[in-house]
Amino acid sequence: GGWSHHARNGTLRMRLEWVGFIVLYILSISGVFRVPPWAFIVMYFISKLFSFGQTESLPDEDGGESATHGAPGFGYSLVQGRRDYMEDFHFVQVELGKSGEHIRSFFGVFDGHSGKKAAAWAKVRLHPLLIQELDKGREPKSALRAAFLAADAEFLHRANREFLSDGSTVTTALLIGKDLYVANAGDSRTILCRADGHGVALSEDHKPDRPSERRRIVAAGGQVIFVGCARVNGVLATSRGFGDKDLKKWVSAEPEITHRTLQPGDDAIVLASDGLWDVMTNAEVASKLRHEPNAREAAKLLTRTALRLGSMDNVTALVVDLRSIISDKSPVHSFPASPASSSSSSLMGLISQGQRAISPFARGRAAGKEHGKEDKPSPPSSPPMQDPVPSVSSARNRKKGREVSSARNRQKGREVSDAP
Repeated sequence: GGWSHHARNGTLRMRLEWVGFIVLYILSISGVFRVPPWAFIVMYFISKLFSFGQTESLPDEDGGESATHGAPGFGYSLVQGRRDYMEDFHFVQVELGKSGEHIRSFFGVFDGHSGKKAAAWAKVRLHPLLIQELDKGREPKSALRAAFLAADAEFLHRANREFLSDGSTVTTALLIGKDLYVANAGDSRTILCRADGHGVALSEDHKPDRPSERRRIVAAGGQVIFVGCARVNGVLATSRGFGDKDLKKWVSAEPEITHRTLQPGDDAIVLASDGLWDVMTNAEVASKLRHEPNAREAAKLLTRTALRLGSMDNVTALVVDLRSIISDKSPVHSFPASPASSSSSSLMGLISQGQRAISPFARGRAAGKEHGKEDKPSPPSSPPMQDPVPSVSSARNRKKGREVSSARNRQKGREVSDAP
C-alpha cells in the first residue's frame, strides 16, 4: 500500500539510530571515548547486516479448514513482519449461501494503508453486500462490481464524517461450483496454481505506472509522480482500492473481474497482499505450493519465505485447495487446526471462537500418503466490542474470534472481533 503514519514512525526510528551513532562518532573524535571513530560506523553497518532478513514479530495468525463436499479447503497465514503495526485482513466463508445447487464460497485479502479502517470495513461489509446482490439474481460479475462500489461508498461516507484518510486494496475470489470469479482493486493479487507448477495470474496489479492506469489517472486530472516508485499525485503507490477519500477522484474502487471455469490440473488459488508479491513471482509461489501438500503449511511457507527474502511489509497469504471441487470428492482425512498465535483484528464483535481443521490439500498422489497434523483447539475469543472499526494492539495481546458451525466442523463464516 501507500504511506501511513506508521511508516513515518519507522523512518523516525531509523533517523534516531543515525543520530545516536553520529553523536558517538563526534564524542570519539573529541577524545571522550578511547575508540577509533571508524569503529562506530563499522558497528552500525554490521548491526544492519545481521538484522536484515530477521522478523521482528511472531506470526499473527495461521490456520485452515478441511475440504467438505461441495466446498473447498483452505489455509492462511498472516505475519506482521518488520512493521510495528498490522493493516492486513483476510476473509473466508466457505458457504456463502447457494446459487442453484452449487455452494458459493468467498475469499478475500485486504491490505490497508494510511490506517486499517478501510481494510477492516471491506472485510466485514463486502460479503453481505455481495450476498444481497447475488440473492437478487444478479450475474456474479455484476454482483461483485455492485458490492465493491457499494462497500466503498459506505466507507467514504464514514471517512468524510470522521475525517479518515484510510484506504485498502481488495482482492477476492468467488467460487460457485466450478466457476471461479476473481475481482481485484489494487496491488494485492490472486493467482491460479496448476498441477504442473505453473502460476497463472487471475488479476493484474493496479499500479500508477501501468499504461492503462496512467491514462485513466491523467484523464481525470491527476498525475503519476515517481517518489521511490510511481505514485498517484506523488502519494499513493496503488491506483485502485477502497477509501482514500482525498485521492478518490483518481483512486477507483472499480474492480477488474475475471472468470475461469475450473478444469483438471487447477490445483489451488493464492490470494496475497503485496508483501508477498514484492519479493516473489507467480512462478515462484506456484513452485512452492507444488512441493508443499498441505494448504495451511503452504500458506505459512509463503509468508515465511517472503520475510526471509526481505519483505518489509505485512504479509498475508490465503491458499484455497480446488482439488475437491475438480474431483467432486471430499478428502477422507480431517484434522483440527492449531490455535492462532495472535491475530489481526476484525469488526463489530460478531464472532465467537471455534475449532478449525487443516486442509489436507493432498497434492502427492502416492498411495497411502497422508498429510496434516493434529494440534490443540483454539482458545475462547475475547468479549465482543461495539466499535465497528478495530484498533491494532500488539501481536502477542490480540485475540481473534472465529465462528464455525456445521455438522462436520465446516466453517460457515469468518469475521473477527477486534480489541480496541
